[in-house]
Amino acid sequence: MAGVDLPTLAALLGHMSVQMTMRYVHPAEEHKREVTNCFGKMRSWTAWTDSQR
Repeated sequence: MAGVDLPTLAALLGHMSVQMTMRYVHPAEEHKREVTNCFGKMRSWTAWTDSQR
């Protein structure tokens, strides 16, 4: 996705909805892994901050 969020991409392409853009967007496997890693880090951070309360 080259770092562009879907609503912005949809607007630039003249699509009326993000759903239309989703028909053409196919995230790369590497991008999916990066996002998954971010969620894992956020989950770890949340668990740590919860334990500090």
